[in-house]
Amino acid sequence: VLAYRADRTEQAAANAQRSGRAGLMFPWESGDSGQEVCPWSGGLKELHISGDVSFAFWRYWQATGNGNWLRSVGWPVLRGVAQFWASASGRAPVADSPPSIAGVTDVDESATHVQNSAYTNAVAKLSLGNAAKAAQLLGETPNRDCQWPAWKDLAAALPIPFDKHDNRHREYSTAIGGNGLGVVMMQYPLDMPSNWRETWSEEVQRNDLHFFEKQGPKGGPPAGFSMYWWAFAVAWLGLGEAKHASRFLDITLNHFVFGPFHSWHEKPGPDSGCQNFITGAGSFLQILWAGYGGVRVTDGTLEFHNPTLPPNSTGLKLRGLAYRGCVLDVRITAAQLILRMRGEPPEGAPGLAATHAASPNKA
Repeated sequence: VLAYRADRTEQAAANAQRSGRAGLMFPWESGDSGQEVCPWSGGLKELHISGDVSFAFWRYWQATGNGNWLRSVGWPVLRGVAQFWASASGRAPVADSPPSIAGVTDVDESATHVQNSAYTNAVAKLSLGNAAKAAQLLGETPNRDCQWPAWKDLAAALPIPFDKHDNRHREYSTAIGGNGLGVVMMQYPLDMPSNWRETWSEEVQRNDLHFFEKQGPKGGPPAGFSMYWWAFAVAWLGLGEAKHASRFLDITLNHFVFGPFHSWHEKPGPDSGCQNFITGAGSFLQILWAGYGGVRVTDGTLEFHNPTLPPNSTGLKLRGLAYRGCVLDVRITAAQLILRMRGEPPEGAPGLAATHAASPNKA
């Protein structure tokens, strides 16, 4: 998947140039050519896709620690997307006038031509910050094409819309409601609470979840799409709230899986929406390994946040978890987290050390 994007950076650069921006602007929908083929005009404004690509490349480096790959494959993409966000924000931040990303379509695709989409700005902040970290790791000297000190400043300055009265995030600057999927996804997979703790207290995270559950597609469960409620399950498990999470697991299983092959559908009902919706299947798998398994990867660690058994189960096994050259089998029980390494680590792989930090949020 990453190679597909890396092999089409020439087309992404041309796409950015046509839009009047610098760097790499990856298409919302593309085929083998790498050209934009989205038939819907709103999709052409889903700029967060470029940040999503950058996020995936940084995740790969976090999981592998492969410096050679980072320099030859990862860095050109990370740098290009950072250049794109620097130009898309219009200008550098100045006192009392923060930068802004305008005219975008949010993850909630009913919100088009909006300013400062929460998810878009969040993934832009990560793209800029991660590119700056990559530049420092690789010893890149700041220059016209690599302005990583300015990228760090821009990452810090880009705003995430916030409702001070309700103590929660807004979907975009002037939003009153919205389905909020992008806001919830700032908790996972973006893990914004760990990157900007000062504005992501647990109270704010809970407020976001409660508010957007009520605002969701057609007013809440079980309506909506199979790619929607999974994010609530993972977020509640991250907060140690297994009972809340189980409701969204039940919604996902009971309303979107049909037929003799138990295939995942886009919408509730056996004959509605896409009837082999792999996005829905992938959402369910993330509930298991990222939610109940609690798997998180950071710049230097593989972590398990609040590992918890799914309802009516006695164990959860994650087989063949690859990390920094090693392959691990993980078993989670009601009382233990058991890690076993498969064979000997390859030559040159870093030594791994397991530590435990008690969590006050244990479900």
